[in-house]
Amino acid sequence: GRREAYLCLIVKGQVSIIKEGTGNAPKRIGSAGAGRIVGEMSLVDGEPRSASVVADEPTTLVILTAEGFSRVSSEVPRLAVKILLKISKLISQRLRQTSGALVDHIGG
Repeated sequence: GRREAYLCLIVKGQVSIIKEGTGNAPKRIGSAGAGRIVGEMSLVDGEPRSASVVADEPTTLVILTAEGFSRVSSEVPRLAVKILLKISKLISQRLRQTSGALVDHIGG
């Protein structure tokens, strides 16, 4: 069956972000530490994850499942809106970075 969609807030520690290309060996594409959110896209669109994370050191995470977010939405709508705004801002920032990197790559 389909895995539960969720995002993780890194409270303590550090993770590596690993991208598995088609037919290529997994590649480390970045890292994330305390205060960063990972996995937010699957919570929003329900699609399979585009990358994996591996803990580089003992790491503490807070997990928000789609079911949990749905419950927050009905019980504390203002908090749900804050979470959605944070996720939207995050996705927008990452999209801008990707667009910039793509332009640099094409122009280079």
